[in-house]
Amino acid sequence: MSILIPADYDLFFDMSIPARRLRSAVVVLVVLVIGASVGVGGVTFLDTNWLFPTSDSTSPPAATPDATADAATQTPAAPTTTPRPSSAANTTWKEYQLVAVFRNDDIKPNPDPTTMQAVDRVFADENVPVTNAVIPFPGGEPISSSKETCSYLRELRRDNPTTFEFALHGYTHEKRTEFYGASEFGSVPSETQQEWITVGTRELTVCTGVRPTTFVPPMNTYDKNTTRAVAASNLTVISGGSWFTEPYYGERGVFRASNVVHVGNTTGYVANWTTMETKSRSDLRADFDKAYAEGGTYAMMLHYPHFDTAERRSDLRALLRYAKSHDGVRFMTVGEVGSRLSNETMERTDEGWRVLESER
Repeated sequence: MSILIPADYDLFFDMSIPARRLRSAVVVLVVLVIGASVGVGGVTFLDTNWLFPTSDSTSPPAATPDATADAATQTPAAPTTTPRPSSAANTTWKEYQLVAVFRNDDIKPNPDPTTMQAVDRVFADENVPVTNAVIPFPGGEPISSSKETCSYLRELRRDNPTTFEFALHGYTHEKRTEFYGASEFGSVPSETQQEWITVGTRELTVCTGVRPTTFVPPMNTYDKNTTRAVAASNLTVISGGSWFTEPYYGERGVFRASNVVHVGNTTGYVANWTTMETKSRSDLRADFDKAYAEGGTYAMMLHYPHFDTAERRSDLRALLRYAKSHDGVRFMTVGEVGSRLSNETMERTDEGWRVLESER
């Protein structure tokens, strides 16, 4: 004989006789319906919450770090198409003088998305990969509440799967401390940082449909608690500023520390953040020429609102074409740099980098 026991056993018996009979009748009905699937002589626990809901609310419960972490991990991260060397087939190591990375910050809902979409179009047209850093809670509001923005981002990646990466760009993108001049995360308690990154990861996943692997701290600053939170959230790479990592970590550009790959930007479009003066086309070329001559990494930070004229977008397109005209340049997203260094399909050399590539 099979015995069906509700999970909330004490509550089941702590009620009036009529209510008890009603619940017993429902349970008996359930037994009759599914009796064939219940093992003879077994004891089955039934969660009665679905039979007698405790709330009529249709809104989801408030997100908690644990809940969002579990939910976010159910969505696969953007995969790398590069196999590990041990399992690689039809692959070969290729030498590159320079790895070029572009990072486009502050993606968020905008009443007029024309400039944002125009900048995306430049990268798509030129087939140059870019990491779009998306703010998960701009102004304290979840980005998923903007259906237009999230639909656009999903379509952008669907139509250009190898061009666009979506990175987690802070939490609300606010200055909260004076850490290295200004920071949203640096010097914030570690528990708070962990919660922000966990919840932010979940929110960005809901919006874009892809779990991020890259974290971009606002104001380019972060501390060692940030990197621990990033690693604990199963993100593989953090991208701040080389001007910050050099004094804080003693490293610039691409390096590994605290179980995370760091990709610090080495240049940017704005020449002076006080006057907001931007670089000319010749200045942009000079920055690239310097990185190319030295070998290693060229990582440019840009903010799409600065390209609000056709002339400035023309300068950006000219820079991409100029970089593409050089031999030995490998374009990557920030996330690809992190995943390749993690799975050992990319190695530093005296002249630049060697990358395990699929033969075509």
